[in-house]
Amino acid sequence: MLPPHPLARLEEQLGEMAKDLQQLQEREEAGQKELAALRRAMAEFSAAEKDAAADRVLLSVIRVLDIIEAALRPEDEEKIEALRRESSVHGAELAHHYRAELQGVQQDLLELLYQNDVEPFTCGGPTLDPLRQQVLARKTAAYFTDCPEGEMLLQSRRPGYARGEQILRREQVWAIQVLPRWMGEELANGQPEPPDPR
Repeated sequence: MLPPHPLARLEEQLGEMAKDLQQLQEREEAGQKELAALRRAMAEFSAAEKDAAADRVLLSVIRVLDIIEAALRPEDEEKIEALRRESSVHGAELAHHYRAELQGVQQDLLELLYQNDVEPFTCGGPTLDPLRQQVLARKTAAYFTDCPEGEMLLQSRRPGYARGEQILRREQVWAIQVLPRWMGEELANGQPEPPDPR
């Protein structure tokens, strides 16, 4: 048997090297794809973390707005007027000044929310939307309706806030059960208490 020709042996070695080189290139391409996917995932995670941190700050602003809104109730204006009438003019002027300052802060905070694409919303209507509304309390109304099943009214207590389609805080409502007139008549005749509206 003749030894293999040196040229044939060289061609065989070159073929094996070409296969090895092809495998290395495929591994390199796969590694580059994995690296690119990892970089994308890290960028997305970083963006999600930034959004979550921004949401936490915006929710804090919303809570401060709730406090200011509670301090600016219309009945407080009536108290200021009563102070003015009772000759405590200085106290009334001071209260009026602080009220105006609070209104300015309220406007600044609302502007901050608008700059971050956050909008207040209320749903309105008789039907509860659990994705956009949160029931703070359930009450029974002191009056009755002619509707035989009764009615449920929703009274907005605080607006909800959304950034685009994302709800940061649901609208906060009271659910008020209005009992049917026939049930009111039964109650007046000594019947038991109305059913729990839940």
